[in-house]
Amino acid sequence: MTPYADHFMHDILQYAWDTVKAGGLTAWRQIFPRMLPQEFADTSWAALSARGLVVRSAFSNPIDEPEAAAVISVALVPEEQQREVLANGHVQLDVTGTTADNDRWTSLNRSTLHIYIYATPKDLVRALHVFVQSAVYSNQDWLYRAGFDEIWYLGATDLTPQPDLFPKGVDIYGRVVRMAFAGMSDIGRITGSSGIAPAWITVADVTATVTKYVDPNTGEEHDLDETVQGAMQPTTD
Repeated sequence: MTPYADHFMHDILQYAWDTVKAGGLTAWRQIFPRMLPQEFADTSWAALSARGLVVRSAFSNPIDEPEAAAVISVALVPEEQQREVLANGHVQLDVTGTTADNDRWTSLNRSTLHIYIYATPKDLVRALHVFVQSAVYSNQDWLYRAGFDEIWYLGATDLTPQPDLFPKGVDIYGRVVRMAFAGMSDIGRITGSSGIAPAWITVADVTATVTKYVDPNTGEEHDLDETVQGAMQPTTD
């Protein structure tokens, strides 16, 4: 599921915002620490309730609500493989009611997400940083059911002005929250194919009987029926 982590994150943030918006100021106050002055939550809520929050996937269409108080954008950044599990394994599936054997390639991957927050004033960026964390933690069970195994909060960048992104004189601030999801990547074989060969490899090439091989270390040709144990092992000085 990790290739779709950004879609899951977008849906989580949108659902969380819709839920908070329906609950009003009371729901918004609940996500902040109790020792924080109530005015902090009230001020940020006043801006959001008046002008709204836009949640977008990165590189999507232009914002439909240019007067929104804040924008949150979700981007999927490089994915890392943690380990292979049952690589090219042969597993049995029973998804549609009929049991069939299928070749699967399975690995444990980790996808990192950058969640960009843009807003004014600075305190609204701070508030939305807390909102993003609350949205993820509130939906952990849903993420686990969706196939993710671990969820990490990786920190956030500095809270800085964004003069390169917005017109001069408009005080927009930004911060990037980093999250990571780990889960199994399960990839099946293309139906009816044992592999897709390039066009210049003919069936005869694939099915021909191989009788010889060349030792890559010496360049010598050997018959396959020779006793050549160790001949294929790399040599070291």
